[in-house]
Amino acid sequence: MEILHQAAATPFCKVACGLAFFYGSYYFLNRYLGKSSLPPGPRGLPWIGYTPCLGPAAFDELVSLHNKYGDVISFKALGNTIIVLNSYQAIQEAAVLNRRKVGRCTLTVNHWLAKGHGISNYDTSRALKLRQALFRHLYGQEEVIDYLTDKDGGCELIKTIKQETGHLLKTLEGTQGTPVMVVPLMRLTVWRIMWRLVFGSTCDMNAEEIIYLLQQISSNNMENSVLQISQQIPKCFLHVVDCIKPIQRLLGMDKLAERYDSVCRILNRELDRSIQSAYRPGSLLHRFQNDEGLQVESELLELGG
Repeated sequence: MEILHQAAATPFCKVACGLAFFYGSYYFLNRYLGKSSLPPGPRGLPWIGYTPCLGPAAFDELVSLHNKYGDVISFKALGNTIIVLNSYQAIQEAAVLNRRKVGRCTLTVNHWLAKGHGISNYDTSRALKLRQALFRHLYGQEEVIDYLTDKDGGCELIKTIKQETGHLLKTLEGTQGTPVMVVPLMRLTVWRIMWRLVFGSTCDMNAEEIIYLLQQISSNNMENSVLQISQQIPKCFLHVVDCIKPIQRLLGMDKLAERYDSVCRILNRELDRSIQSAYRPGSLLHRFQNDEGLQVESELLELGG
């Protein structure tokens, strides 16, 4: 009986020893070799990481870590390595001096919402070409060049900027010292100027609809920051999230999706109108459409990314 018991237990012991060996190797490599190549920072649970930096209290926790570890800190969270830069010098070195070495990490919720489209969420060669084309056509536009060089040639863009900023000043003067929410008014002004630049025409949407649209975008940006648990979960779990609605409600992803869809509906409606009336020459969309190097298709012009 003793010999049979040992023989039966041997496979289990081998599996247990194998798991212990792999975990020990992972722990050693992660703790000692990985530690030497990463900035200092807190250590969390295996595979889970340091979760106090995720959630509503993330900013306060980062301030505490900054005081403890210095200007550059690192920690792992849900399988991701996060490095936080807290000084101008560190940010300049990463964002300017070594910009070509830095890619874009597609966050989980952003990917879930964008569904693979857009030019800001991804680091593919196609997205990179679109981003480069955006800056090329934006800053290469004659009206923008005239505005940036203070050349008042009577172009429509400069007229629009003067008209909208003048309207903003008159609105503020009309309050006669009464407290007013300035941010929505400033957003409205910027929206109308950018609309003229992108579509080449005056925005026909009323102020209430524009303010509502911008408020939806602002709310999503505030609630969908980098240091949210939903943004850091592995993307392989997204098919589970799609199937189980309570998980979406638990993580707040349902509200994000509702706002995102409402914004996309309005923007796609206005984009369809612009397509039907043809892009005006000189507009940003017209330049994109006629860029032979990009070969932009209509679905890639959706403003959902």
